[in-house]
Amino acid sequence: RLGRGSTYGERKGAAYGIGSVIKGLKTPALKKFGVLAELKEMVQDRKSARLRQGALFAYERLFAELGQSFEPYVVQILPALLACFGDSSSEVFEAAQDASRTIMANLTQTGVKMVLPLVLRALEDRQWRAKVESIGLLGAMAHLAPQQLAAALPQIVPRLLDVLLDPNKKVQTAAVTALRQIGAVVRNPEIRELVPILIAALSDPSRYTTQAIDA
Repeated sequence: RLGRGSTYGERKGAAYGIGSVIKGLKTPALKKFGVLAELKEMVQDRKSARLRQGALFAYERLFAELGQSFEPYVVQILPALLACFGDSSSEVFEAAQDASRTIMANLTQTGVKMVLPLVLRALEDRQWRAKVESIGLLGAMAHLAPQQLAAALPQIVPRLLDVLLDPNKKVQTAAVTALRQIGAVVRNPEIRELVPILIAALSDPSRYTTQAIDA
């Protein structure tokens, strides 16, 4: 039912079931029952959005149920997660967002160190879609624990400001969204106030550059 259920509720419910069962059996059951191999096949299926969505539902619940014990598998999941941020199906895109929020909320500092370089590297891709995918995941890092987010900000924010100048409008829009997501959760009031000013200055230099310099 995870990828074949006819309704959203069926597919989501199946993901909850998988998460609960694996939590009860413990992490080794992932390998014993070939769970991750099956999910990888589903999330890479280009013919069925339901299969891709179902796999993302399962990733979300596995992280939610297993927490940091599922962290070692994040590098395996990351390429598919990035690809789903650029998926043509809105249902798959939304599932990727939900899964990313849950994953980021459960990452330790070690997990962030594994994930962040891979995501930032994708920004170097010449294809605009790859950039959008990477930016989407950077925006999801707003859901990191406060300590992890604070440590990652010096790497995340400058790169997002760089891609605001990308000639592709979709890349620019994705960067603005990601910066707003991060700006909304940053506790430092000075940084929180500065983010919208920087966005405005980069999007319309003739009107807002002076204000950004003053800030």
